[in-house]
Amino acid sequence: MDYSRVDELVSAVIAKIGPDRESLDSALDFTLDFAATNAVHPQMLLELAAVCEQQGMYREEYVFAKACSRLGSGKTRENAFFITGVMAYLMGYFEEAEYCYRLVLEENPVHTATLCNYGSLLTDLERFEDAECLYRNALANDPGHASSRCNYAFLLAEIGRLEEAEEQYLLALASDPEHVGARSNYSNLLSDLGRNDEAEKEYLATLELDPEHVGTRYNYGIFLSALGRLEEAEVQYSEVLSLNPRHIHALCNYGNLLSRQGRVSEAETQYRKALKLVPEDADLHCNYALLLLDCGRSTEAEKEFLKSLSLDSMRAPPHYNYGRLLAKKGRVEEAEAQYMEALVLDPEHTGTHYSYGSLLKKLGRTEEAKQHYVLALKENYSLESEDCQWVFFD
Repeated sequence: MDYSRVDELVSAVIAKIGPDRESLDSALDFTLDFAATNAVHPQMLLELAAVCEQQGMYREEYVFAKACSRLGSGKTRENAFFITGVMAYLMGYFEEAEYCYRLVLEENPVHTATLCNYGSLLTDLERFEDAECLYRNALANDPGHASSRCNYAFLLAEIGRLEEAEEQYLLALASDPEHVGARSNYSNLLSDLGRNDEAEKEYLATLELDPEHVGTRYNYGIFLSALGRLEEAEVQYSEVLSLNPRHIHALCNYGNLLSRQGRVSEAETQYRKALKLVPEDADLHCNYALLLLDCGRSTEAEKEFLKSLSLDSMRAPPHYNYGRLLAKKGRVEEAEAQYMEALVLDPEHTGTHYSYGSLLKKLGRTEEAKQHYVLALKENYSLESEDCQWVFFD
């Protein structure tokens, strides 16, 4: 082929790709036609996919890899299907990812990277038994495969087998002490286990390996915030947002942190940035409503609570917090309805029991009030926590 036309192919594919699936299909059809007309070898398409990966051009990588999977054979086709599967997974096309992984394993049942990645997909789909089988096969083929051990450990933690999860993380780090994913996830596990000193040591070790690892900085921020070290947590959230300004959860939790510090204007900026990116996020609307409520902007707060409930009415905190607003406004019957709905969704929601008890006491319904106070105190409910309930983002 005329190699000068490779740039023409790449430029055309870049121009055709947009945010939707249809544009990917259009770019794929174009690539297949171009390859047929200009005798582009499938291996060249695979090399173009690799170049795109280095540049972080994942949608383009997907197109070239998928075209190669259609035109190639043997190992070239196998590698192309694997890459297509990985890219499909990253873009949320789970059915296609599974289809690609299955094709690879039909040709090569001991393809460790496919077993590992397929296991991650099935974990996301909560097909835990199937995922565990894949990880065990991967490790039987390659006991030193750190990524498989890391992902297997994550699965074990998800299903509550924490001791086994720790064992797998330690084996992964024994195989590869610089495996950032394993060390980062091990930090999270130690935090969940309440072993805070060990967890912090691992967070810091991970960031020494990769100072720009967004996931570790974000989780370290959550860890510090939970310990009440808010200034240090703010540093981590700020670092995350400097690396990825569109990190939704960092924007949300940073907004929560600023709200807790009474820095209303700064918090509102973070919430507005997040809502611009994900306007249909129910929890985010709820948190923004809490900020507005706490600074006396009750009309705006009510609007946000109602938006949150219109998006997702099946969680207790928005009903509870909206009930608090209604109670403050003297709209007693509406407040009671929200508290009752919160308790239907979460009968042990202590904040609702306490607030509902307070409302009933004011209405003179003393015996009913006592019942709710008892349930709140049973859970060691703190009066200080009655003010609000933030929804934090993992």
